Amino acid sequence: MSWMDRLFNALDGAYPNRWRAAFPDQHAIDHWQDEWAQAFEDEGLSPRDVGVGRKACRRLYDWPPSIAEFLRACRPASTTTPEALFYRAQTEMQRRRDGQQDNWPSWGLFWAAASLGNDLLYGTFKGMEARWCVAMEANQHRTDAPEEAPKQIAVARISPAEAADRLREIGGKVRAIGAPASGIKLDWARSIAEKTARGHYGNAYGQRMAAEAFVNLRQPVPPALVPFLPAVTAPAAANEPGEEAA
Repeated sequence: MSWMDRLFNALDGAYPNRWRAAFPDQHAIDHWQDEWAQAFEDEGLSPRDVGVGRKACRRLYDWPPSIAEFLRACRPASTTTPEALFYRAQTEMQRRRDGQQDNWPSWGLFWAAASLGNDLLYGTFKGMEARWCVAMEANQHRTDAPEEAPKQIAVARISPAEAADRLREIGGKVRAIGAPASGIKLDWARSIAEKTARGHYGNAYGQRMAAEAFVNLRQPVPPALVPFLPAVTAPAAANEPGEEAA
């Protein structure tokens, strides 16, 4: 048994039902192992560091940790080092984007994180250390609070039959409008659709935006995104082309 297998089983034991429920099949488990093993390599973690993180998670987190939370637990010596603050910023910014309550130790840290955009969320401390330190220094004295984060949009699940009816209704409206403009790219939305179909994408807001993008650009909506389409109402159908629903 590999040490990644042992880590998976340990987290399953520490968070019974909660951990394993996130993995619908062996493919999802394999994907988790690949991503986390790569993160451990990027951060230079040893099996001993991972063991420290596994034990720390029992005290720190009531729910299974994200990769950012686990990496932070692996090196708990200080919570105020640039590296610790980097992973804290990743966690809080992801919570903010997901519409959850974020808890920043200072607004200076928020603005440092915000100045790096998506690079912060998808980067590693090793790869971004210089930029991160510059961003923290440039924003350390800021005390102005940002606007409140938008709440996560609740997306109601619908049955396959309802989804098919809704897709046919939307398709009829799309055909009545005409052909799409040429050259429009939907690569980002197709990527979300593919990840959703494989069970590797869990952001409902992003799934809804991707589904709406296909509709807005008069393209067939992939089956995996159909459940995330907004409800079709009579007032919306009455709008003139180019006019948004109230």
